[in-house]
Amino acid sequence: MSTELDGLKSEVNEQNNFMIPSLKEMVEMLESDNQSKDEEIKLIKANLQKKDQEIASLKIKLVGMDSNNSQMDHNQNQIEQFQSQIAVLQQQLSELKNQIDDKNLEIEVLKHDHQEELKNLITQKQEIPDNNQTDGEIEKLQNIISQLQQDKSELTIQYY
Repeated sequence: MSTELDGLKSEVNEQNNFMIPSLKEMVEMLESDNQSKDEEIKLIKANLQKKDQEIASLKIKLVGMDSNNSQMDHNQNQIEQFQSQIAVLQQQLSELKNQIDDKNLEIEVLKHDHQEELKNLITQKQEIPDNNQTDGEIEKLQNIISQLQQDKSELTIQYY
């Protein structure tokens, strides 16, 4: 039995000797694959970290763009408000110009009327001999002249 046992031991040793190098090669190959996979994982993690940074950067830019859009919307609203105010002011300006034109026309008419009145008064004064004029008529004419001058002054003041 001992020879058989020795034979079996020898056979097992031979198989072990044959398998050990194969197993060692397999272990080395697996370790090499492991290292390769670890390096790939590190590379993937590095790429993932870069992508995370890019995403964070893009998010910051997006927030900035949203802020800019909000500011642009606010600016657009202000522009529209200003345009509306400009239109109202232009309308008011046009109305004021029309009022000024109307007042200028009134002043011209009154000037013309006053000139006619003065001409009439001068003509009346020339037609009436100095001897026949009474103090009451002279005073009346002076009052009319004063009133016309006062009306003219008031219209001039209203115009300005």
